[in-house]
Amino acid sequence: MDVPTVWAECQVSPTRAQAILRPGILKRLFLSFSDRAKALKTEIIHLPFCLLRYELEGSESQQGISILVDGYRRAARHMKEEELPLIHRPDGVEEFPYPLDRGETVKIARSYLSSLRMARTFSPGVTFDREPKIKHVIQCPFCVVYRRAGGGSVTFDTVDGLTGKRGGTLANQAFIAALHENQPDRG
Repeated sequence: MDVPTVWAECQVSPTRAQAILRPGILKRLFLSFSDRAKALKTEIIHLPFCLLRYELEGSESQQGISILVDGYRRAARHMKEEELPLIHRPDGVEEFPYPLDRGETVKIARSYLSSLRMARTFSPGVTFDREPKIKHVIQCPFCVVYRRAGGGSVTFDTVDGLTGKRGGTLANQAFIAALHENQPDRG
């Protein structure tokens, strides 16, 4: 997709991410015997999201709505653009490509808007533009905390670098998909 890429600033420090992901007291006590509670490494990665803007008609309170589409999870959420802290591309940071084309991205955004309409988020007379304006791809930060796992392997958990919320299974799957898609062919 030929749109500009911007970078969002991480609002969560690596130390804070480790605290968010720290196991409870009983689990820490159990894991302390095996040295698995301690973080091995914490890094900040950026995953691509596409920001779309729909203009609303028939709404007294809103002029438009911005939708953020996660290309790897194929999910969408509402985004207040003015709350998004943008920065210049950080030095030495790998850029993951946005994996979807325009048609797939718009389809996910429309599906999300339909779910909002079903939840009666908008008044009955509100309509949306048929075609949204695709503003840019945003490289959104995630803190990835690596820990030792059983059998000498390593496991990881993620924290959303904008909201400070623990990344769930879908965020972890998106991270793995981005890593897998970014690997050169090993044929």
